[in-house]
Amino acid sequence: MSKQQDLNDLCLEFQLSDSAMKAVKTACISLSNFEYNREFWKTGIGRKEELAEFREKIESLQDLIGGMDPRNEWNIGYSLGDMHFPGALLNPDCEDRNISSIWRIAFTDLLKMVDQAAVKAESNIPKSTLRNGRPSLQFFYAIQISNMALEVCVKGGLKFGRDGKFRRLCDAVFAASGVHATSEAAIKFYEKKVKAGESLLWNYY
Repeated sequence: MSKQQDLNDLCLEFQLSDSAMKAVKTACISLSNFEYNREFWKTGIGRKEELAEFREKIESLQDLIGGMDPRNEWNIGYSLGDMHFPGALLNPDCEDRNISSIWRIAFTDLLKMVDQAAVKAESNIPKSTLRNGRPSLQFFYAIQISNMALEVCVKGGLKFGRDGKFRRLCDAVFAASGVHATSEAAIKFYEKKVKAGESLLWNYY
């Protein structure tokens, strides 16, 4: 029997409402997507290092463009014109050779803006993730627990807790979604946040 079938059977056993079933399905989809992309999720420290490397690449590219052979610069401008790139040189015989620099100016301005955005992105990384260096896995898992608890427990009447039916349901959801852990730690994390009055909205920063 598949883990998905185990989950389906448990939902039938607990006689979950349509809204509760929808919450369970949504949690499965969210968790599955999250697990599938796990290799791309870094710790706060890892994200900071990635942004630093990204900014170094931008600076190197800016230096390269700034020192480009004029013939290459012109020819890129001509080629972009042939490709109907906005603002590129359309007439290679134009007397004003400076017009071929339009693409370079636009591109370097864009790089400057992206660099500034990277600085802002780094400042938005929660300081807590820089202290402990851990990815926000439990936070994301806890959000799924929260969404299910609202429909399954608060509205559906199933008793909430780290033991009992709700825990069994969450474990089944985690298993069907490919999470390589039980739901106990996530439920505990959720309880801790609720008691502290802290928000569980997903922090995309």
